[in-house]
Amino acid sequence: ADKLLSPEFQHSIEQLIRLLSPTRQILTFSATFPVKSKTSCFCAFVKERQKVHCLNTLFSKLQINQSIIFCNSVNQVELLAKKITELGYSCFYIHAKILVV
Repeated sequence: ADKLLSPEFQHSIEQLIRLLSPTRQILTFSATFPVKSKTSCFCAFVKERQKVHCLNTLFSKLQINQSIIFCNSVNQVELLAKKITELGYSCFYIHAKILVV
């Protein structure tokens, strides 16, 4: 998905999307997005120790019922899921069991 969101593929992706049913929902998951794609996203830059507090604040104040959160290691994914669950939120996670060193 990272490469497909790059400018050199924009025309091809737009052509493919035109071929799909207008009622089809398209989801693209990527840890990196071009600046142009960020117009519909909300980004919060916080220090590692502030992430859980920030997420809790966002979930409670903005009434978010679904989100996708990217982490850069298996341990961070599992720890964040545990903390979010402890705060009373429903949480599911996936990872490729890849350790980042």
